[in-house]
Amino acid sequence: MNSVAAVIITYNVENDFKERINKLKGKVDEIIVVDNGSKAETINMLKELEKEVTVIYLEDNKGIASALNKGIKYSIEKGYNWILTLDHDSIITDNMIKNMLTCYEGLNNELKEKVAMLVPVHVEEKEYQNGSNINEEKDSNSYIEVLTEITSGALTKAEIYKNVGMYDEKLFIDLVDHDYCLSLNKKGFKIIQVNNATLIHNLGESVKKSVLGLKMIPTNHSPLRRYYMSRNRHYIWDKYKEDFPSWVLTDKRRFITENLKIVLFEDNKIEKFKYIKKGIKDYRNNIFGKFNN
Repeated sequence: MNSVAAVIITYNVENDFKERINKLKGKVDEIIVVDNGSKAETINMLKELEKEVTVIYLEDNKGIASALNKGIKYSIEKGYNWILTLDHDSIITDNMIKNMLTCYEGLNNELKEKVAMLVPVHVEEKEYQNGSNINEEKDSNSYIEVLTEITSGALTKAEIYKNVGMYDEKLFIDLVDHDYCLSLNKKGFKIIQVNNATLIHNLGESVKKSVLGLKMIPTNHSPLRRYYMSRNRHYIWDKYKEDFPSWVLTDKRRFITENLKIVLFEDNKIEKFKYIKKGIKDYRNNIFGKFNN
C-alpha cells in the first residue's frame, strides 16, 4: 500500500541533477522526470538517463502546474499509492521518505483518512552541513499540522489527486503549491510535517542583509517571476480571505517585506516593479496563464 512514484520537474538543469537522481534510486518505485521544454544540453542529459528513469518531454514551457499534472497523471495510471513531488534542485536525505511513511503508519485510522499530504522539514544545504540534520534524530511519530507547504518534498496520496483534483494550470508558476494546500484544507483534509524527515535545498550564494537589526535574504527573482508572484498572490488572497484570513494577512506582510528587499538590495528595481504592477493589473482583468507581453 506504500508504493511511491517520484515526479521531478526539470527546466534547463545543471549537471549536478544526476547526483540528485542517484540519491533517489532505491528509495522510490519509479522516478518520473517531466521536462518543461529545456534547451538541448538538458535534453541530451535526460536522454542519457532514460535507462534509469521515465522521462516525459514537453515541447515548450507549460508551467510548473501543467508539468506536475502530467507526471501525476502518469503515476496514477501506473497505480502508485503515493506521489512524491520534487524540484530539480532539491536533495532528499537518506531516510526522508521512509520516515514520512513510518510516521503516517503510526497515526490512528481516523487521522489517516484526513491526511492528504506528508511534508518534510526544509533545510538549506549550508545549514544542514553545519549540523541542522538533528531533525533526523527526533521521535519517529513526531509531527505538526501545517496549513501550506511548498511542492518540493511533498508526499501526497494518489487518491487525493484522483478524487479532489490537480494543480491549477492557469497559475502557471508560483504559489501553485500554496493554492493547492489551502484548497485541501478547505475541503477538510490535513497536511502534516514529519519532524524527522529532512529535505535539503541549495539556495546558491545567498547573502543575509541587515536593516535596522532585521536580517533579510534577498531572493533576486527576475521581473517575470515577480509578475507571476504578484498576480497569483492577489488571486489567492481573494480566493481564501474568508476561510484563512490569518494566512492571507501573513502573506500580505511577506509581500511587503519582499518589495522592501527589492528597494534596498536588488538590481533592476524599476523593471521589477513594472512587472509587479502588470501582475496585479492582469489579476484584476482576469488574465491568467503564461505571461504574454
